[in-house]
Amino acid sequence: MHLPTPQFTRLATAVSSNLNNPALESMVLAWDHVSIRYLNRIKSNQTVVGRIQSIRQLAVHDAVQAVLDPGYGYVFNKGSSGSTLHAALAAVAKASHDILAGVFPDPSDQSDLDHSLQESLSLIRDGKEKTAGTHTGEESAAAYTRIFGPLALDIQLEKVLATENTHRPFAQAARKYDELGRYSSNATRPPAWRRSA
Repeated sequence: MHLPTPQFTRLATAVSSNLNNPALESMVLAWDHVSIRYLNRIKSNQTVVGRIQSIRQLAVHDAVQAVLDPGYGYVFNKGSSGSTLHAALAAVAKASHDILAGVFPDPSDQSDLDHSLQESLSLIRDGKEKTAGTHTGEESAAAYTRIFGPLALDIQLEKVLATENTHRPFAQAARKYDELGRYSSNATRPPAWRRSA
C-alpha cells in the first residue's frame, strides 16, 4: 500500500474534519500541534512531512473508529475493549505519540513525547477506559508502523544524512547502510512499496 502524498493528505484531511465532539476534537488538535512542532524540523521535505502527518492522522482515525464504531478503519479494523469517549481520547493520544516516537527516536524527543502523552492521559478520569483506549491507540499505531515502517526508516536516514557535519558518526553509519543498497534501492523493499506507474 503506497499512496502518493496528495491522496494521503486528502484522505487524512477528510478524517480530521469528521470529528463532531469538542473534547475529541481538542485532543486531536493538541496532538496536531505536537506533531507540527516536530515536523517543522524537516519541513524542507514536504513530501516526507505530508506522509508522516497523513499516516499519523490515519492511525488516529482507525484508533477512534475501533473505540466508537469498530470495523470501519482503513488499516486497523479490530474492536477496542473500551467504548466511551474516555477510551477514544486515550486512543488519539497514544496513536499520535507512537507514530511520532517511531520517527523521532532521539532520547530527548522520546522523553518530550512521553511527557506530552502523560499530560494528555492525565486529563482522562476513567482509568479502565483510559487503559483500553491506550491499548487501542498502541495497536493502531503498530498496524501502521508495520505497513509503513520502511518509510519511517528512510525519514530517519534522510535526517541523519542532512546533518552530516553535526552528527558525523551517525552519518557514516547511514552511508554504510546506503552502500549496502538497503536505503537507496527499492529492490529490497516489499513490492507494495514500489511506486506504481
